[in-house]
Amino acid sequence: WLGAESVADKDEIKEVTTRFQLDLQRLIKATAGVTGQTITIKATITEGKTVSPVLNVVTTVLLFVPVDRGGAVVELQAVDQAGKVVAAMMYRYSGEIMEFGANFSKTAQIQVATQRAAERFANLLADK
Repeated sequence: WLGAESVADKDEIKEVTTRFQLDLQRLIKATAGVTGQTITIKATITEGKTVSPVLNVVTTVLLFVPVDRGGAVVELQAVDQAGKVVAAMMYRYSGEIMEFGANFSKTAQIQVATQRAAERFANLLADK
């Protein structure tokens, strides 16, 4: 996670990146065909915007809607043993009001973004 120190502490960074890694592994195994090919996945959270839970509590009480929504940009790449890029993707996510509960946790919107990116990348690989 590039530049994470400016938006999250070490424990939060570890939690988000570990969950992202586990989601990627689970989803890619679930959608992978039996090709016999070994690939390496390179994944980076290039931008992560945390949420201010306190601000969102206040604005929800006053305006009936959280205003700080967070989000992330995730870049993924699959490379085969020869170093050839098999698949690549960038996913940008800005927090949504519909993800209401995630608007009250500092890193939840980033986790929503990484999970959705992992799902889309697994589907992209399954189509290869």
